[in-house]
Amino acid sequence: MPARPASLRQLPKSWQRAWARKDLTARELAVLERIVAGRANKEIASDLTISEATVKTHVNNLLSKLGVSDRTNAATVAIQRGLVHFNKAPIMKLSLVLLLSILISLSLEAQSKTGWRFRHDGGA
Repeated sequence: MPARPASLRQLPKSWQRAWARKDLTARELAVLERIVAGRANKEIASDLTISEATVKTHVNNLLSKLGVSDRTNAATVAIQRGLVHFNKAPIMKLSLVLLLSILISLSLEAQSKTGWRFRHDGGA
């Protein structure tokens, strides 16, 4: 595999997944799986028997490594890159808010790539 590029998006999808997995530690990946499952920091700390401060450190590290600014974008990127799969996540219960946020984020990204816009005509 070549040296890490400035942006993972420059690489084929299979290489993006390989780089992202390589960059994330096993513990960061465990935290990311729980973020995708909609768990709060306190719940993640309890699941992994670590302090909440340690969870926050892992979250900040994985946000930086994934190149995103918040947990919702981290969950979206994790799913898009195949880093986390719903059927492999240790906790299957997704919060409705997180799920809707992910769907909206994916929709907005698709809209920006295709130029497609939803237009509501007011029911007329």
